[in-house]
Amino acid sequence: MPSLNPRASSVGISPTMAAAAALCKHPDPVDLTVGEPDFLPPLEAREAAMAAIREGRTKYGPAAGLPALRDAVSQDLARRDGVVRAAENTIMTAGGKAAIHDALRCILNPGDEVLIFAPYWPTFRDQVLWCGGVPVIVPPGKDLLPSLEAIDAALSPRTRAVILNQPSNPTGRVWDAERLAHLAQVARERGLWIILDQVYGTVTYDGPERPFLAQAPDLADRCVVVESFSKRFAMTGYRLGSASAPAPLITAMVALASSTVTHPSIIAQHGALAALALDGSWQRETVSISSVGRGRGCLR
Repeated sequence: MPSLNPRASSVGISPTMAAAAALCKHPDPVDLTVGEPDFLPPLEAREAAMAAIREGRTKYGPAAGLPALRDAVSQDLARRDGVVRAAENTIMTAGGKAAIHDALRCILNPGDEVLIFAPYWPTFRDQVLWCGGVPVIVPPGKDLLPSLEAIDAALSPRTRAVILNQPSNPTGRVWDAERLAHLAQVARERGLWIILDQVYGTVTYDGPERPFLAQAPDLADRCVVVESFSKRFAMTGYRLGSASAPAPLITAMVALASSTVTHPSIIAQHGALAALALDGSWQRETVSISSVGRGRGCLR
C-alpha cells in the first residue's frame, strides 16, 4: 500500500487511552487512567439532553456552537477571570482535546516549538506533533513545578506557544504568583501564544481557582482558554468543550471545525446549557465527594 506520512507513522495512540483499554487481572483495581467521575451529570443536564431528543432539536447547528451556549460560556469565564468576552470569542468543541488541537492547528507552522511543563498530560505532546510542531519539555523542580530558570532555558527563537495546565494534570499543582508573573512577562516580550488548559479549575480542593488571566488580563489577546464539561459536570461521554480566544483565532477554528466535525453534538450542547444555569450547589457537593477519594485519573 502507499506509505503514510511521518506523523501518522510515529505518534501512535494516546498513552492514556491505551492504558484505559489494557486488560487488568486484579479483581479490584484502582483506575488512574482516565478522568471519569464516579457520579452522573446533573439531573438538569440529563433531562435537557433528553428533552432535546424528544422535541427534535437534533438538526445541524452552527459550526461554532449554539449562540446561547457560547454566550453562557463567555459569561461564566468572565465571572471567574474578570475578562469581558463576547460570544464571538468562544467556540464549542468536541471535548477539551479538540479545543487544544484545533487551536494548535491554527497557530503552529511546521517546526514551531511549544513549551510543555513536566509532569504533563501525554496528549499535549502528541497534539503538538500531530500539528507539525516540536514539543519542548520543561523539567520540574522538587516541588513538581518549573523554576524560572528552567522556563527561560527552554525558550528559543522558534518558540511559538506555551501550554499551561492549571491545575496540573497529573500532579494537581497550581502555579504561584511569581511563576505566573514570569510567564506573563515572557509572553509579552516574545509575543507568544499561551494555551490555558484549565478544565480542572473549578474542582480545586485548597481554595478558589487561580486563573492566569485574572493576574494578567492584558494578555487576553494572546491566550486560548480551554474548558471542558467532562470534569466540572461529569459529562465525559457528551464530548463537549470550548475554547475562548481572540476573534481572529476563533474565526479560523470555526472554519476548521466546519470542514471536520461540523460542530459538537447539539444534544450535548442543550445539556450543557442546563448545567451552566445551575446555582453551583451540585458542583460544590461533587467536589466535596471527590476530595475523599472517589475521583479518578485525567482525560479530557
